[in-house]
Amino acid sequence: MDTTVDKVYLLSVEENGDDILTLEGVVIRTSRDTFSVYSTSTNHNLFRSVLHKHPWDDLVQGVHHRGREYRLTDITERIMDSGFTKSSSIPEILHGLYEGNPKHLFFLSRYFQSNSALF
Repeated sequence: MDTTVDKVYLLSVEENGDDILTLEGVVIRTSRDTFSVYSTSTNHNLFRSVLHKHPWDDLVQGVHHRGREYRLTDITERIMDSGFTKSSSIPEILHGLYEGNPKHLFFLSRYFQSNSALF
């Protein structure tokens, strides 16, 4: 049985002393309360750590962790309106996000290269 996509977030980070949130990841939660982080490999473990340490509602409001602010933007409604509700549609979700904003979501391109066995 295919699980459903529960939430889709954009993850933005603000460096200490900076006033600009930079889009650095995509987070997808499933109905089984598991999540995946799609980001540069350099930041992947850091982002997972931040997500594990804070409640989802706090992350949407923005949290400070080690001198940086992390904030999730919920884009679930937009994704669901596109008909992507099953976890098997995660590759299509990521591809659609990348196509819509390749400059800021450049890190998603690695998920579409040959043999995308990362899903």
